[in-house]
Amino acid sequence: MESLHRLFALDRLFRSRRHPVPLATLLANLECSLSTFKRLIKILREQYHYPISYSKEYQGYYYDSTKAVPISGLWFSTYELQALLIIRHMLQRLQPSLLSDYFNSLAEHVDKLLASTGKAPAHIAKRINIIPIAHQSIASDIFLPLCRAVLECIAVTIRYQDIEGHHSERTVSPQRVVYYRNNWYLDAWCHVKQDLRTFWVAGIQVLEIAEQNAQHVEEETLVRRLESSYGIFSGVPSHTAHLRFTGRAAMRVRGSEWHPSQEQQHNPDGSVELWVPYSDHRELVLDILRYGAEVQVLSPATLKKEVIAQFKKALAVYEAVLA
Repeated sequence: MESLHRLFALDRLFRSRRHPVPLATLLANLECSLSTFKRLIKILREQYHYPISYSKEYQGYYYDSTKAVPISGLWFSTYELQALLIIRHMLQRLQPSLLSDYFNSLAEHVDKLLASTGKAPAHIAKRINIIPIAHQSIASDIFLPLCRAVLECIAVTIRYQDIEGHHSERTVSPQRVVYYRNNWYLDAWCHVKQDLRTFWVAGIQVLEIAEQNAQHVEEETLVRRLESSYGIFSGVPSHTAHLRFTGRAAMRVRGSEWHPSQEQQHNPDGSVELWVPYSDHRELVLDILRYGAEVQVLSPATLKKEVIAQFKKALAVYEAVLA
């Protein structure tokens, strides 16, 4: 605690002086030895990235504003400010309601500081173009309370309609919000099913903060149950899909990640083979169908039969139209 107190005191000294603060003055105000002072300087430089420089003329230390600029007590380089601008641009396109008044205030400071360095914010935003195709924006009266519940570990009661049209009302303990393939999802502990579930946030019609703390689920359990299998459907993988891509599909799949635990093989004929673990075939089948005749399911047989069945259904629809 003593070191933390001195760090704050050192920061106040630098901010209160127009010129570099002599070493003797710093040691007297901090009431510490030279070795302790050097340790404090190292912490501010290496852990908090404060731009502390030494002046031979004044024989003292100061914040070098040519290397970084301060926002609400924090120091940012020009590149970090540009990164903040890009993040704001992404949030505006993906989920505008995430930009609260507090974030907008910070963003205005970022714009002004970038402009003062000769970097026009509008020019930077045009250079980074985010195009969220098929993105579903969530109403702020649902999304903001949900984010609050996730961050503050509060349970919520939701009226929910799943993607297949089934309605339910339940209390859940939010664990995390996930943005996946242009859609927002909620990983939560369901108090009705007494198990982990993933909810499609666009299907939440009503959300109310419950008067109880959320039930905590360990991160390791979340990863094992919700991330070990392919796609958004949870569960421990029980199958491995073996796929072979050819033509343009092989070029598009080459080097892409379908799953963190996948295996990929590039063949001399230009084809690409992919092994993907999964527990539920529904999302995987939809992704396979996207590549048409340029992908072949080599195994398992159950997945191969499902893909064939879906192709036959699609063909029947078009045959009926042409008949």
